[in-house]
Amino acid sequence: MKSVGLTRLFLVVVTTTVFAQNSSEHKSSPTQKSDLEMTAITNLRKLAIGESAYAMSHSQKGFACDPQALTELEWPDSPIHAKLVDPALLSGTGQYKFSAQCGGNSKPAGKLNIFAVPLDPNAHLRTFCATGTFGSFETKPYFRTSEFPIHSTYGGPPESCVVSGELLK
Repeated sequence: MKSVGLTRLFLVVVTTTVFAQNSSEHKSSPTQKSDLEMTAITNLRKLAIGESAYAMSHSQKGFACDPQALTELEWPDSPIHAKLVDPALLSGTGQYKFSAQCGGNSKPAGKLNIFAVPLDPNAHLRTFCATGTFGSFETKPYFRTSEFPIHSTYGGPPESCVVSGELLK
């Protein structure tokens, strides 16, 4: 009798362990995907902040248009010499590659699209984009950048995100 009880207990423990492992495997994939996408959104915001800082301090130029320029400049009064944008961001980090593209040929550059595109098109990760503007005003602060609302889309060229991407809430 004692061995039958121990056998049942053993089977219950094994069965419970197998089910727990299977359910955690199914949960880990979406969490990892979600973490990758959240990191992409955070990095997209960092790039937008860097571009805004550049535009505000270079009011005759506006946005950098080539984000590589932001990797060579430091935040004003940065005690640790922090760059406006980490160079690793532009070469691909966290399964995403980041880029920026100015809209139109106006001087100063007044419209900017920023993209976060999955490095692997088969990874089933969303593409993210944000569009911001830079302009002058008659009253203080005289110059400002708009917010960069973030949109997302699945598949297609990055530019389709700007046109038909879903606004993140």
